[in-house]
Amino acid sequence: MIFQPSDISQRCIDSVKKRSEFFGFERSRYGNGQCLDCIYLNCLEIQKACKTLNDIESSGYDAMVVIDVISYASWQFTVNMWMLASKNIKTGGHVFLYGTFQTTDKLSENAANLDKRLKSLSPLNGVRLLDDVVREANLRYFELFLKIGMGGGNLGLIFKKMPQVKEEEYINSDEEVRKNQASC
Repeated sequence: MIFQPSDISQRCIDSVKKRSEFFGFERSRYGNGQCLDCIYLNCLEIQKACKTLNDIESSGYDAMVVIDVISYASWQFTVNMWMLASKNIKTGGHVFLYGTFQTTDKLSENAANLDKRLKSLSPLNGVRLLDDVVREANLRYFELFLKIGMGGGNLGLIFKKMPQVKEEEYINSDEEVRKNQASC
């Protein structure tokens, strides 16, 4: 997947279109090409975001990219974003998150300054605990697949959507784990 992070501005959208043309991707607003046109989804308005995705005829998406948003929005955004991903990303598909996350007991100086600045804009904003983001992803059948240090204290996180398993299969899976442990 080739992705060019961008703000939602006409200049950036035009840049993504040019890159798609350069690489020869067939572009389509309605999902039957290799590369969808840029769309803006506001996960705080979950009904509207779902409708936008439902208007695009597709059997599901391979990937979703979320850049520098988790800290800049309320926790409800994160919950809604994972719900949206769960409904629209194919099994085996990926969600890529980029941003600042708290991974230790104490924030780095840069992360602490960012957290303070974000909370001054809204007390609902702020640097999130990585464990909380992963836990929310797991509730929606996404597993942290890869964590990449991206410089400046930021992380790139790749989550993979796992098949949804029925409760009875979990029980059988637990029994298999016990058998394997007993044979060791």
